[in-house]
This record gives sequence, C-alpha cells and structure tokens, in this order.
Amino acid sequence: MKYFVRVISSCLMGFCLAPAAAYAQEWKPTAAVEFIVPSGPGGAADQYARAMGAAFQKMDLLGGQAWVPQNRSSGTGVIALQALQQKPGNPHSMTLLHTGINVSNLTGELKLTPADFTPTTVFLRETMALTVKADSKFGNAREFVEQVKRDPGSVRIGYLGHHVLLSLAKPLKAAGVDIKKLTLVPYKSTAEALTALLGGFVDAVPGSTPNLLGMITGGRVRALAVSSDERLGGAFASVPTWREQGVDSSFSSVYGILLPKGVSQDAVHYWETAFQKLSANPDWIALLERNGAHPVYWNQRQTIEYLAKERQDLAPLVKDLGLGAN
Repeated sequence: MKYFVRVISSCLMGFCLAPAAAYAQEWKPTAAVEFIVPSGPGGAADQYARAMGAAFQKMDLLGGQAWVPQNRSSGTGVIALQALQQKPGNPHSMTLLHTGINVSNLTGELKLTPADFTPTTVFLRETMALTVKADSKFGNAREFVEQVKRDPGSVRIGYLGHHVLLSLAKPLKAAGVDIKKLTLVPYKSTAEALTALLGGFVDAVPGSTPNLLGMITGGRVRALAVSSDERLGGAFASVPTWREQGVDSSFSSVYGILLPKGVSQDAVHYWETAFQKLSANPDWIALLERNGAHPVYWNQRQTIEYLAKERQDLAPLVKDLGLGAN
C-alpha cells in the first residue's frame, strides 16, 4: 500500500520546508529536552516518551542533556499542543504527533492542526483491536458484525478518542453496518472505558494494542479482531485480522514528533537523524513489538505528505459517523 503522494511545490497543507542545503552549523541539544506527553502516566504515549529518552541517552544523542517527560493529559491533546505553542522556535521542546490531531480537527473539537507546529518525523504505526469481556456472547468479529448489522444501536461501544473509534467504524462500514446508528459512549481514558466494559456498562471497547495489553494478558478481556493488515505477535498472536474474518478493511494510526513553529531546519535535521537511529535500536524495537506496534522512520517530507493523505482519507469516515464539523 502506498502512503505518500507526490509534492509539486515546497509547500503542502500549510507546511513549508526550508531548502535542503548544507547546514551552516550543526545543531545539537544545549539544554534539557522536554517531551510534552499528551496523556497521563503509564499510557502508551508515556511509555514511548520515556523509552525513547532512555534510548537517546544510551546512544549519546542528547549531548549529555536531560530528557524530561511532562504529562499534560486531555482528550484531544489540546493541553500539550497549547504548551508547545508557548515555545516558538525552541528545538528543546516537542510533543507527540498522532492521528488523533487530524481527526479531532476534522470533528471540530480541536482548532489546531499539525501545520501550526513543525512536523518532524513519524516513528511508529499503531494497531487497534476490538475487545469484549472474557465471557461475552461474541465469540468472534463475525458474530459482532452480524449483531450490529441487524441492530446497530443494540451494542454499546465505549472508546477514547475519535481516531480509535474510526478504527472500528471503518471495518463496520465496509461490512455494511449503518455506522450513524451505533451507540457510542466516549470516555476520558482507555482504562476508564475498560472498567466500564468489565462492569457491564458497555459491550465492546476498541483501543490501541499497548493500552489493551494488560487486560488481554490478564484474561479479563478478549480481542475479537486487530486492525492491521497482518496478524501481530506476542499476546495478540492468536487474534485474527478483520480481513481474515471476511471484512475487507484495515486501519492504523501513527505516532511522530511535533516541534514548535519556527524551529530551524538544522534542528529539524538533527531530530530526523536521532529518530532514524532510534528506529534501529534493539530495545526500542522490542518494546514496540511487545505492544503490537510497528517501528517506522519517515523524515519530515514524508511525514507532511502522509498527514495530508491521512486527512483526505479520514474526512469521509468522520462525516459518515456524523462527527464532522469541517
């Protein structure tokens, strides 16, 4: 599958790239590096922020400077984005670039877009899974689809974030479900949604694989399907994809890095190189594989191209769900 589109000019979707000329002076960190985590401690984003800092220290990519994760949790990530907005031109501060930013902007919940910052790189693609209680009547995704096709509102779906919801809406739409009639129950965290699932307040919860891992391995919930093109390893090895169960659909979200607006291109180049090295780090790769994520490395231009394509692809699905304000 091709993810990138050809760029004719040097500006796309509001992003402008500096010429790829020789850098007058190689930039490197000269102060502590702040990573603003758009979620609370212990979640997938927090895990990745701390793991990448440890890897950068081990590979001596911080020039002896500290790596300081700062948790700024909110449903759309707006608090983290606003914090980064207050640091224009500062290459020692960054936050997470993720699919949810595009989606939240499409729904009208978030006014900011990646173009208000400096997108720098994408470092992983994340898989989603659909989960139910261990004793749920749904034995597989086919049975789930059959139920929501008959009566879309009969199954209560708890979720965190519209990008997670889209990971379920996309295969359901492909299967012929009227997704506008789904019963949707938003929560402030995946943990809260899973607690509601165990308590019987909702019937199913889609979520990112790292945020579901503990409940899966503990045997309290079961995964009916994963959104990836191929099966995952580890705790999700026995979980079939949607396509294996007769639904021609897949979905993934991405994680990357946003620097503040106005950061110099030599600093962008430094962080591109650092994340390229991270993508080959064995400890980092092992963490992602345990979490059901796929390590990738996309440079700034590839990242910007992908963001434009992602927004274009997701807009119709947001509209079909009745979420779109844009």
